[in-house]
Amino acid sequence: MIVTNEAEEQEYVDARAMGIDMLTRYVDHYGKDERFEFVATEYPFRLLLPQRARTVFGQRQPARKRAIRQVGTWDGLFRDTVDGALWIIEHKTAASIRVDHLPLDDQAGSYPALAEPILRRQGILGEKEEISGILYNFLRKAVGDDRPMNEDGLYTNKPTKQHYIDALSPLYELTGKETVAVLEDLAKDEKLVVLGDPSASQPPDYFERFPVYRSRAQKRRMIQRIQDDAFYAEAYRNGDLPITKHPNRDRCSYCPFYKTICQMDEAGDSTPSKR
Repeated sequence: MIVTNEAEEQEYVDARAMGIDMLTRYVDHYGKDERFEFVATEYPFRLLLPQRARTVFGQRQPARKRAIRQVGTWDGLFRDTVDGALWIIEHKTAASIRVDHLPLDDQAGSYPALAEPILRRQGILGEKEEISGILYNFLRKAVGDDRPMNEDGLYTNKPTKQHYIDALSPLYELTGKETVAVLEDLAKDEKLVVLGDPSASQPPDYFERFPVYRSRAQKRRMIQRIQDDAFYAEAYRNGDLPITKHPNRDRCSYCPFYKTICQMDEAGDSTPSKR
């Protein structure tokens, strides 16, 4: 990066400091993640899918000869050392963490569905092994809160005189006339950590891991959706496009069909429009 003025230099330094702070707190929060045994990281893939025949508006359409090319890169594939399950992991950074849309996210469906045939072909995945789904690993873009935290994980305000008295009373005969400074010194001598009341202002979570499971039926359905999207792209160019799902985290969060028709369709179940 080329720094051209003081404002840009300060922004660059702040962003770097924030990144270091985020990753340091991430390690403090999750530790060594000994349950994660990585099979592959930053794994690029490419897969050709055949077109399929279908019936559109009552007319049978033959499979097209042109194949569908799918390309991308998985952030990682790991095995859970406790239960042996295989997962794709995707790392995400965002100003705010939102997960409501993820069960219908295209990435959540396509990556596990495409990974299995690719990894079996390369001998990384056994013939009977399946990928359980995708684990979204979120880090919120923010500098950590320096306030002390209580045992419930809540950030606390500065302790008052009464907090010190309550903490020191089992050890000392206090008159209540002691100054806060004296009480602070007594607490330090006893190596007591005295916390205030939980703050009314608590920051949103800095980290979240959100698993999206994918069954065999859902993976098959995802392959069909990829084939459908390619087919309907031509229909769009011809000016005749049927209605299909287009998952998006902004739209799915308020769409009335998200938890009913869309998720039923994702699992391959009948929807009211098909009955």
